[in-house]
Amino acid sequence: VGSDWVLDEAAKGRDLRKLVPVSLDGVEPPMGFRRYHSINLAGWDGGTQSPEVQAIVRGVLALDGRGSSAPPPTLSASDAPPSASRRRLLLAAAGVALAGVAGTLVWRRGGDARDSRAGGNSVAVLPFQNLSGDPAQAYFSDGLAEEVRATLARNAGLLVMAQASSAQFRDRADDARSIADKLGVTYLLAGSVRRAEEKVRVAADLIDGDSGFSRWSQTFERRLDDIFGVQSEIATTVAAEIIARVETGGAPPEPGRETLDSGGTQDLAAFDAYLRGRALYDLSVDEASELAALAQFDAAIAADPAFARAHAARARSLTAIANQYADLDRRNGLYEAAIASAARAIDLAPDLADAHSTLGFTLFQGQLDAKAARVPFERSATTGAGEATVMARYAQYCARVGRDRAATTAMQRAVLLDPLNPLIHRAAASVEYAARRYAESLPPLR
Repeated sequence: VGSDWVLDEAAKGRDLRKLVPVSLDGVEPPMGFRRYHSINLAGWDGGTQSPEVQAIVRGVLALDGRGSSAPPPTLSASDAPPSASRRRLLLAAAGVALAGVAGTLVWRRGGDARDSRAGGNSVAVLPFQNLSGDPAQAYFSDGLAEEVRATLARNAGLLVMAQASSAQFRDRADDARSIADKLGVTYLLAGSVRRAEEKVRVAADLIDGDSGFSRWSQTFERRLDDIFGVQSEIATTVAAEIIARVETGGAPPEPGRETLDSGGTQDLAAFDAYLRGRALYDLSVDEASELAALAQFDAAIAADPAFARAHAARARSLTAIANQYADLDRRNGLYEAAIASAARAIDLAPDLADAHSTLGFTLFQGQLDAKAARVPFERSATTGAGEATVMARYAQYCARVGRDRAATTAMQRAVLLDPLNPLIHRAAASVEYAARRYAESLPPLR
């Protein structure tokens, strides 16, 4: 990995999409290639049916363009397709799927999820501190941090840690280097928000996780109705700073495209209601909080009917209410309303991965229509590779319909993006169980 010739050859293979990185002894890949999953042969037992060799074969098949439609290699008995069975899954908020899935190969080789280092293009957005003097304003600072994170996650050149893992460090008792090490990222984005009357002051700081020193910092003081420009400017600047240091092949989004691509809004009242609804949905404590969240999403849509993400959030609320609280007479109507809301979100923002994922989830879990769910799920996996929840839902679907290899690939991505989320690890076990790998389902449960 220290050879210039090797780096040149690897770069050529990457550009031609003919690169499957394999490590004989577990050495970390060189800078510029850490966003690719590296297959570790350090624990290989020499068998041709070992998980490591199977992973290499799947990697070659994927680059050959055949993917899951390719003739499979000879499989061991443990690779038999899982039986299809119904399981009601709850959609957790803020990007966490309750029955999401994690990296099967991580568990098969006995490692910890944090052993999968995300690479030099990786960043975690920590919860922004609320400096407004009013605890009731915490929803706004939390929501702003999540909006910045979501904007960064849409950049194909970055690997952005999921909200659930980043939120573990809300109180920041650890120093920056310790946090970066636990999350397995190279950069941290920290910030604070002070909201007063019609003005908002946002401070952002990009921190190098190896040294603990700031790479970029800036303070924005704007009118409250210009908060959308602030979040866009922070995300675009951070992406440019990271990409300038690491050749990832990506590029920061064009200014002014974030709202269009994300299904967002420029209406402050709609945005505020949406953030309040998401904070209530995060609580997930009882039916009253779920209904209150739904009311806020309805208010956001009333303020801006073209707010696609509010329609998608409404669909998730309706699905959660149907799953957890509705009796039989109400349940089908709630599912139908959820499907309509998700479809409306897709109409408004065709590239909104979360909307496609939500539609697939409700079709599959609510109406048991696996065939209809496949199209939105496949679309979500294509456009939402930077979202742990999207990849987790997709992996769960694949596992349930017998597409074990696709489920494994998506799980690896999900665990890389959300390594400290206990629900991810619990759900990893459910996927192993679906594939009848019962022994392998125990370590993630533990």
